[in-house]
Amino acid sequence: MKRISLYILTLVFGLAFSFTGFGEPLNVVLDFHNPKSLKMVNNILEHTSKNKEAHVVVEIWGPTIKYMLKNSKEEKAFEKFVKQSDGRIQFHVCENTMHKFHITKNMMGDFAKPVKGALIDINKLEKEGFIYIKP
Repeated sequence: MKRISLYILTLVFGLAFSFTGFGEPLNVVLDFHNPKSLKMVNNILEHTSKNKEAHVVVEIWGPTIKYMLKNSKEEKAFEKFVKQSDGRIQFHVCENTMHKFHITKNMMGDFAKPVKGALIDINKLEKEGFIYIKP
């Protein structure tokens, strides 16, 4: 059942991100705090990284902060998405989570942008018109 729902969600996101040529940019904030949603987040980023109309902020907090550590497999993949998107994909990392896990900015990839609090940042982005998605 999970495999089918993941496929359907990925297909829906792929279509949505492919057909956003209606004059309106697609602004999305992905709430990424559950490590089980890594595959889905990667699929969404794969679809959006080449879309000139899509701007995606991945909000990293909780245990997913480990994916931001330099030289991890995930960090390298995320960096690739940032480069492919010419900066339209951004990774915001919760400073509260950084403190909890004793992680400094120097320990993370250069593209990771610390923010005071993930939930505050998500709220701010929603007020700016970003669509909230929790994969």
